[in-house]
Amino acid sequence: MDIPVIALEETDSTNAHAIAAVREGRLGPPFWVTATRQTAGKGRDGRVWASVAGNLYASIAVPLDCDVRVAPQVALVAGVGVIDALRAFGIGQIVPRIDDLRLKWPNDILISNAKCGGILVQTTTDPATDRLVAVIGIGLNVVAHPTISGRETTDLAAEGFGVSADEVFSGIASGIDAALRVWDFGAGFSTIRARWMAAATRVGTAMSVHAGSAVAEGFFAGLDEDGALLMRDTGGQTQRYWFGDVVLGRA
Repeated sequence: MDIPVIALEETDSTNAHAIAAVREGRLGPPFWVTATRQTAGKGRDGRVWASVAGNLYASIAVPLDCDVRVAPQVALVAGVGVIDALRAFGIGQIVPRIDDLRLKWPNDILISNAKCGGILVQTTTDPATDRLVAVIGIGLNVVAHPTISGRETTDLAAEGFGVSADEVFSGIASGIDAALRVWDFGAGFSTIRARWMAAATRVGTAMSVHAGSAVAEGFFAGLDEDGALLMRDTGGQTQRYWFGDVVLGRA
């Protein structure tokens, strides 16, 4: 699909720019917004997303012709698209640790448990059609990575993979377009779920889920049929989460 791209030198955040464009009727989805730099990039739970030139900052606005309960699956769809794109570059022959290029629920791109990128999905409504629109933001550490207290981080260059943000964007745009077609507004989620699991943190990995003020510990047990996280707790019971921040390893 030939999707328009709004290429910016600088913006507050590509997600915010895309949401404003939809709400103000300036452009109907689907479309991409990219930026060389962000001045107010955000991650999950309002965290600041460090935005240096040379990394990838991009958001796609996608109309959702599906039940609102299915909408959260788009974060998993985007993860599959990003992983497919990185592997299609031939990265497997370049980066020694590429077997550890993995997805962590619901939105992190990891290389050997170090965060290399993230996905942030927000929703709005298209006033022209009254349809729900998902804005899928993707931040990928291409040439540099921030220092985050208590968490490992990395970037593609540090892992030995030399590529530009423009090249990465071209691949990711194609990968996400293909993954969205497979997903088909939820009809093909079983295929997406299988592909996500094939790239996911290994089942049985120790983890904790921070949901609001509650913290639960256990072991990764996969995804349910709708895309919710499954965790086997320390008592052997399987818990289901639709939201939360996942930290790998034991506290």
